[in-house]
Amino acid sequence: MALYLSIIAVGSILLYAVDIIFAMPAMGFTPGYLAIAVIMSVAYQFAVDAIAAFVICRLPSKWFSKDKKIFNVSKKEQKLYEFFGIRKWKDKVWELGKLNGFSKSSIDKPNDPAYIERFFIESNKGVTEHIVSILAGFTVILCFPIKYVWIITFPIAMINLLLNTMSTMILRYNYPKLQTLYKRATRNLEFKQKEDTK
Repeated sequence: MALYLSIIAVGSILLYAVDIIFAMPAMGFTPGYLAIAVIMSVAYQFAVDAIAAFVICRLPSKWFSKDKKIFNVSKKEQKLYEFFGIRKWKDKVWELGKLNGFSKSSIDKPNDPAYIERFFIESNKGVTEHIVSILAGFTVILCFPIKYVWIITFPIAMINLLLNTMSTMILRYNYPKLQTLYKRATRNLEFKQKEDTK
């Protein structure tokens, strides 16, 4: 969570400082107006993320099942995430799944196939939410006159892109491990059921 909030805070402050130095003299903004514009743009991104999460969370779970090949992760993709040092920062990114009633920060029941199936669904919903949030986040550009694009709205949309991309990378990176756990848990359950019938 600290990393997530730090990126938002540092990005917003840097944007504000750069605009104070370069944009304000050229475009005649006041410091107060710039502050309000930046805060409103950040608030807009939070609203977009919240709406995306609210809508996608209520879509049919079967659309996000483990059997949907579109969510599979290749070895090349996983290696790409390792190239970006994901192991060093993945545990520092804010995990908001618990707000929807299912935390993805840890696998609490690694031997329960039903629980892991739910984990697949929530992970796939999370990936979809973040992708939608990235795309919808750029609509902030439409909220202000076009002259504000490069000095306020586009940079804020790029911060939103970065944060949602980080969360997407984490969910995708953990997916193959989830598949391995599911296979093991299913095998163990089948073995236990056979033993119980003897």
